[in-house]
Amino acid sequence: MTEIQKILSAYDAIDFSFKRGALATVVKLFGSSYRRPGARMIMTTDGRWTGAISGGCLEGDALRRAREVIESGKPAVVRYDTMDDDANELGVGLGCNGIIDVLIEPLSGSNDSCIETLRSSVQPDEATLLALVFRSDNPDIPVGTRWLYDGSECNGTVACFADLQLDCMTAFESKKSTTQQYSTALGEIEVFIEVIKPQTRLVIFGSGYDASPVAAIAKSLGWNVNVTDDCAAKTFPFKFPTADLVCHLQTEAILNNLTLNENTVCIVMSHNYHYDLSVVKQLLQTNVHTIGILGPKKRWQKMFDELSNEGIEISKQDMEKIYAPVGLDIGAETPEEIALSIIAEIQSILTKTNGVSLRSKIGTIHEHDDIFVENV
Repeated sequence: MTEIQKILSAYDAIDFSFKRGALATVVKLFGSSYRRPGARMIMTTDGRWTGAISGGCLEGDALRRAREVIESGKPAVVRYDTMDDDANELGVGLGCNGIIDVLIEPLSGSNDSCIETLRSSVQPDEATLLALVFRSDNPDIPVGTRWLYDGSECNGTVACFADLQLDCMTAFESKKSTTQQYSTALGEIEVFIEVIKPQTRLVIFGSGYDASPVAAIAKSLGWNVNVTDDCAAKTFPFKFPTADLVCHLQTEAILNNLTLNENTVCIVMSHNYHYDLSVVKQLLQTNVHTIGILGPKKRWQKMFDELSNEGIEISKQDMEKIYAPVGLDIGAETPEEIALSIIAEIQSILTKTNGVSLRSKIGTIHEHDDIFVENV
């Protein structure tokens, strides 16, 4: 999400009366690569780019290819083969051991259709799906054709056929992107079906000095960050310059004034036990994704006992989303280190991984999806 936001901002800043641009999208992968399908970069004729399609080894050549695409006015798929470093035509040791297909499209100027479709795919609280044709023998469905899928139907410049509709539905439900080939009456087409996940919404309850680095790291990941406290003297926006919202709220006003849904992650860290307890009471009435609570285990146990004594039932489902104490064990001491520990655990929860050292992981860094490696 962060990369898409940056690309949209970069596009909006282009003065097309002086320069032209192109959009590159990783659409298919065989083997391993630093970036996965869906990685993007926007480039302009003055040699600037935003985003990335690799760890820095392909961007220079992509810029050269982009100039060719801009001159021709026609999109093109560029294949980068990094399987054999010794024979690599780029002259650098890439070490990725993968074959990467990148679609490069010229940008027509303001209100470019591919950018505006991408803009429409970005939703703050729900996943969307973008289907993109990157190879085509069918003149009626040219390269660059796009469909947006909203969970019920595809919307695009041409009609979405049944097989693609079914694959979009499957990808949307599984939340897994895929690449598929289709036979049409006028020829074969290949489509990258990308699930674009919603922006993570983080609500920090507590505005102490140690909440600032939590907000800053979360915002650097592109999350929507809200900070609230019941103490008006602490909720100064200047303390959280990158946060989307900083507000003073009594706990009884939380449910009516904050967006708390299945896409919301909450961190309770005010250091005021009674405030934190009252916040947890409110959050247990919602379907938020995760509730992280700062402090030792005995503090949470005291909360649990008090809630139980009040007749507040904490279900098994509630317990599964409560992380107390919140954070990975990385030996954190300072507020910045603790913030890193907290955000790292939240990221592992969101991605359903266990946060172990990659050195200890059996197999590859990224799970290989067969959907990306066929027909290379």
